[in-house]
Amino acid sequence: TSDSNANLSEAQKCLLRWHCRLGHVGFDRVKFLLGSGVLAVSESAKRLHRAASSSSLELPKCRACLHAKQRVRSPSKRSKGKVTDHPGVLKQDNLLPGQAISVDHMICSQPGRRFNTRGKEADRSKFKGACIFVDHASSYINVQFQSVLTSHATLESKANFESACRDVGVVPMKYIMDNAKYFTSKEFTAHMSEFRQIQAFAGVGAHQQNAIAERSIQTITSISRAMMIHAALHWP
Repeated sequence: TSDSNANLSEAQKCLLRWHCRLGHVGFDRVKFLLGSGVLAVSESAKRLHRAASSSSLELPKCRACLHAKQRVRSPSKRSKGKVTDHPGVLKQDNLLPGQAISVDHMICSQPGRRFNTRGKEADRSKFKGACIFVDHASSYINVQFQSVLTSHATLESKANFESACRDVGVVPMKYIMDNAKYFTSKEFTAHMSEFRQIQAFAGVGAHQQNAIAERSIQTITSISRAMMIHAALHWP
């Protein structure tokens, strides 16, 4: 996006800058924000943003996204069962925030540093993954990092998530999760029963029933990977 690059127009450079600044989200979403005018602070900026949001504008390439968002394609010979449900069926009739929350764990093989240390903590104290909560009605995503993936640590993550919900006046009523031992343990089940919250499970091998949480994990990991590759490309 430098001034010396003659391959991109000013509108394309503007679009690419905001794409990188907003965490490498999709260009369509960036175009929508630019077209709304909420990111402009002057008339000249508004004109540039309108040009960048034009449907006829050729989309620039993002090097970080091309590396980070590649997908493994299944061999063409493998047959897969088709899911015939229409899009949005999992969120159907969930109109109120907190009415249904999808929960899942994401695991990272590379231990992560804690926020309150200087990187000197032992490996056993570093983050090994996170518990992700996704609200069906608002699509709000909350990520709680965990050093251990146990029922007790998951309940702490749930308490932190619900504390954030109370700050905005939302009361979670139903949690949808898979059959992992963290969610089916006596401790977790007793906690849900104590607070009179509904606990629903996806079927064995039916990850599509918890697809909202699974897709959110893919989104978060793709964006995180793109941001790290972007930093490596620009500041090697």
